[in-house]
Amino acid sequence: VVQKTISTFIETPGYTIGDIIDALKPTFGDIRSSMIAVTETTRAYAQGQLEAGQELQKEFPEVTVYKTWFTNNDDVVCEDCGPLDGKEVPIDDDFDAGVSEPPYHVNCRCWTEYSTKVGESG
Repeated sequence: VVQKTISTFIETPGYTIGDIIDALKPTFGDIRSSMIAVTETTRAYAQGQLEAGQELQKEFPEVTVYKTWFTNNDDVVCEDCGPLDGKEVPIDDDFDAGVSEPPYHVNCRCWTEYSTKVGESG
C-alpha cells in the first residue's frame, strides 16, 4: 500500500501529502498515515537526489561531488537535524551524525542537494 501510494505521488502532478495521508488512512489510521507520508516522501526525494548525484559523479569522475544537508529552518526542526543544516560532505561520506541522507528519523522533512565546486573561486 505504501509503495503504491508513494509511486502515485511521484508520478501524479498535483498529488499532495494530504492525498497520501488520505490513501493510507484506511490501512494505518490518521497519525501513522501522516508519519508514513512525511517520512516516505522524504526518503523518495532523497533517493532521487542521491541517484542524480551518482550520475553526476559517473559523468565527471575527476570531479568531487558534494552533498549538502538542508532543514526547513523552522521551529519544527528537531535537535538532531538542526546542527546538520548547511553541512557539506563528499557524496560517499556520512554527515557528522553518522547518517548518509534523509530521513534521519520518522517525520524527518530534511533534504540533500548535490553539487560540485567546479567554477567556484575561493
